[in-house]
Amino acid sequence: MFWGDCELVFNKEYKLFDSAHHAALLKYLSYYKDACNENIWLDHETNQYFSAAQTLSVPNCGQNHNFISSRGDYINNIYPLSSGWMHSRYKTLRQCFTDLPEIVTTEFRCGFCDSIEKIHKQDSVFIIGGGPSTKYIDFSKYNHIPKWTMNSFFLNKSIESIDNIQLVTFLDDVDITDEKINHMLQLKQPLIVQEISDLGSRRIENIKNLHKNVTYMHTRYRSRLGVGARLVVLAILLGIKNIYISGMDGYDIKSSDTHSFESNKSIPNWLKNAGPWLQKQQLVVFWDYILNTLSKSYPFKIHDLSIGQDSVQYKFIQEHF
Repeated sequence: MFWGDCELVFNKEYKLFDSAHHAALLKYLSYYKDACNENIWLDHETNQYFSAAQTLSVPNCGQNHNFISSRGDYINNIYPLSSGWMHSRYKTLRQCFTDLPEIVTTEFRCGFCDSIEKIHKQDSVFIIGGGPSTKYIDFSKYNHIPKWTMNSFFLNKSIESIDNIQLVTFLDDVDITDEKINHMLQLKQPLIVQEISDLGSRRIENIKNLHKNVTYMHTRYRSRLGVGARLVVLAILLGIKNIYISGMDGYDIKSSDTHSFESNKSIPNWLKNAGPWLQKQQLVVFWDYILNTLSKSYPFKIHDLSIGQDSVQYKFIQEHF
């Protein structure tokens, strides 16, 4: 199977591989021992093997990690080797929410509250990412679907006018003292879902003081693709059946049109330094995880409303939806 110029060379379900890759796969497995439990891909552009076994806990993968750790380590709260800093961030996060019981699986941890229970019972969600394709969505067609979004979404007039914003999350670079955020929270009354923070407990407590309805999530999946991808994972793990998405485009490094929330948002440094191949491989692993792993355990359908938009960097995968 090919997704663009990336070839599936080891199928985890059938444990099958082409003999031409035998020696190279053995070498890859010597670095990533858990790769025998994952699909392994070959990027024919860079001649690199890659998989979901590339985690923060394995130093060899450097920037090209897709998860925090293996499933066994994650559920047992073990953060080996180079993922130790992540354990510290998670402990700080959990300590800020000791009043909430914690949902724990091999794929995520989440503070359980009334809003999470309500989400678990609903059928649909529309996750609005910041990619350029969001500019072309007619949201009036989806009034009945609860919306999840993130970061500086309130700078986009079309999204600001949406009534049913159910869930938001803010990364560390969002200034939560901005009056527009406070106004939006008072008007929309969403659930804020907090993740780990490099700014420590003060940042988390400030968000809790900002709004009364706050919980947290900590997904095993963690790549360079950002919080929108993690919200898709959260929606699946909470049992939502129909997941509508826009603005999950990825970055076109040749275009000045990079964002639908922030008009002057620059290309992230990790992409500038590594180049498009890293984003491509991370997109393959993300959609492989969604379509070929989570789909085995959770019944859901992805409705990608960005199909046909030039800004989308995973067109080579969309046909497999």
